[in-house]
Amino acid sequence: MHGDPPLDLGAAALPFTVLAVLGFINAVNFLEGLDGLAAGVGLVVWLGLLVLTLAGGLWPFAALALVVTLRRRLRGGPLRADRTHLHRLLLDRGLRPRLMVPLPVALTGVYATLGVAG
Repeated sequence: MHGDPPLDLGAAALPFTVLAVLGFINAVNFLEGLDGLAAGVGLVVWLGLLVLTLAGGLWPFAALALVVTLRRRLRGGPLRADRTHLHRLLLDRGLRPRLMVPLPVALTGVYATLGVAG
């Protein structure tokens, strides 16, 4: 971004796009568990992606890869249900359920803004 030339993936553009979309869907699936949490965070991320796309940038997927790798090593797989998701840990420590949706959505908004601002 900021004047960098666009990344030309050539023939890899379609497979990359499919993997990126599947990765995003899987990342949102990790947030499932509270009404509105996945939808709120997904909306904020989508808006961030829209801004980056309009600006000609590329969204990094390193965080998702890290989460999948850590869950695979520590928990036996990224799709195995457990109580180690952030919202479950915070609820177990007494955070009120009413705050568990707006708090992560707001934090995602802050991180998306920082990422877009670069």
